[in-house]
Amino acid sequence: PQATYGTGLLLAIQGREVGLTWDGRDNSMAERVSNALIEDHGVDPLDLPGRVFDLLVHYTEVLTVPDRNPIATDDAQINAGHDAFMAAGCDDCHTPVQTTTSSNSAYNNLTIRPYTDMKLWNLGEGNFRTAPLWGLGHNINILNRNGRSVLYSHDGGSSSVNAAVQRHNGDAAAAKAAYNSGNSAAIDAYVNSL
Repeated sequence: PQATYGTGLLLAIQGREVGLTWDGRDNSMAERVSNALIEDHGVDPLDLPGRVFDLLVHYTEVLTVPDRNPIATDDAQINAGHDAFMAAGCDDCHTPVQTTTSSNSAYNNLTIRPYTDMKLWNLGEGNFRTAPLWGLGHNINILNRNGRSVLYSHDGGSSSVNAAVQRHNGDAAAAKAAYNSGNSAAIDAYVNSL
């Protein structure tokens, strides 16, 4: 499943074209929580007592993005991966830095590093919102500590960054070709460190 942290910030990205979920269909946190309750848990939000729904929406909206391990920036392979990530054009969609704009002062005019453009792209298997890569290293550590598989892509059908990139066709075909002809191992290490 997609990470649920930072969603309030993702919805405030200046120039975003889509909302949450792989296909970008949910344009508010209330819509996302409601659909998740129905689709993933079989729970009608109207059946929740009192303010439970509103509290779930607020909690999910403000859930903090985990910090990146500061040691990662001292690793030569990860630094080489950053350069290769940029050179391959991965940053055209997985845009590292974004600015927020919102009527909510807590989300307005912030500089964030979500590694997404919040746009929809055709990857050859259909149209998908650019997945945010922030916090990926944190998730990998949690999964590894608990003996769980690390899976990538909208359907969990990729077992590595490389396997996920190989599914990037259509609008992302040029970036995939550059990845394949560049320092892919360093890019993998970089992406997994985010």
